[in-house]
Amino acid sequence: MRQFILNIVSLVLVFNLLFLPSCKNDDILQPCNLIEVVTPFNAPCKLTNDIDSIKMRIQGRWTWLQEERVQRGQPTKYLTPKNEGYSLDLELKNDVATYYKCGEIDSQYKFAIIRWKDAPDSGTDGFPEGELPVLIYYDLSTGLRVTDVPLKLCDSYCVLQYQFVSSIVGPYIWKRVSN
Repeated sequence: MRQFILNIVSLVLVFNLLFLPSCKNDDILQPCNLIEVVTPFNAPCKLTNDIDSIKMRIQGRWTWLQEERVQRGQPTKYLTPKNEGYSLDLELKNDVATYYKCGEIDSQYKFAIIRWKDAPDSGTDGFPEGELPVLIYYDLSTGLRVTDVPLKLCDSYCVLQYQFVSSIVGPYIWKRVSN
């Protein structure tokens, strides 16, 4: 009888350890938050490409809402966490950009916000696009430029304008995550 009671107590302890959630979830990203986004999504605010405003507002955590993909002769596709089956988060802290895919670190870069004409080999000198602010990524270990993309934002939304640097990928819309 005593052995039977010990087995039941052990079973209850194992069950509690395995199946009860942790009480502390403060800083943990919930993996694969497949949010539903009504497409096409347009940010409900006035987006700015003022470089000073962007530098003041860019820091923080952002979650991916939508990518607009346009190919000649094809209907526009709207990619979202729900229809792609994964979530993306971007944390911009000091000068480091960290991408999370389904809550796990996917990649990290050093970043800066500069005018596009100031990016090495941008080819935008003398063009109006050269005045656009860009989010430029550098390899953390070598310091070499990886990529750059024009952007605009408001307090709650950021749009990375990949249509300027890609023939297929369009704007990526991100929403600020509240702390």
